[in-house]
This record gives sequence, structure tokens and C-alpha cells, in this order.
Amino acid sequence: MDSRRLVVWISAGILGFQCGTLVLDLIHCSVLSWLYVRRYGLELVVPNERVEQKPPEGLGRLEAISGATHPSQAKPLTQPQNPAPTSASQPSSPRPSPRGGAS
Repeated sequence: MDSRRLVVWISAGILGFQCGTLVLDLIHCSVLSWLYVRRYGLELVVPNERVEQKPPEGLGRLEAISGATHPSQAKPLTQPQNPAPTSASQPSSPRPSPRGGAS
């Protein structure tokens, strides 16, 4: 037998062995899965209700406020042009804390 035929026979033997072990592994996996389902049952997972998503903290809040889905689509936020605060617009006494303590 020449060397080329020997290489072909060895390669065929290796590939045949690998295919055989693959088939055995698939059968083993299928049997174990079948036994698990038979013992514990197949539970169907159904979500009860939809969870509302809050806007992300930090820079993501700016994007959520502007309505952009990607940072490149964000609208520039403009600063309001308010005049300097006057004494009439600010309260004369500090507002009490909602917890009842000092602010």
C-alpha cells in the first residue's frame, strides 16, 4: 500500500471516529434532556406584567428628555434666559423640610 492510500485510510478512520462520538454525544444529551423534562416537567414562563422603564441617570436623562434614541440624534438643550433673581421672587423665610426637620 502506498503512502497516499494509507493517509486516506487514516483520515477516514479519524473522521469516522469523530462522527461516531458526535452521534453518541447527541443521543446522550437528548436522553438526559428527556429524563429531566419527564422528572421535573416543562414549565412555561409567561411574564405577568410589563415593567415600566425609568429614564437612565446622568447623561442618559438629557437624551431621554430630548426624545433622542441615540446620542448623535440628541437635540441641544437650551438654557432659559432668566433675568437676575430679585428679592421679591425669593421667599423671605426658608421653606420647611417635608420630613419635619431643618433643611
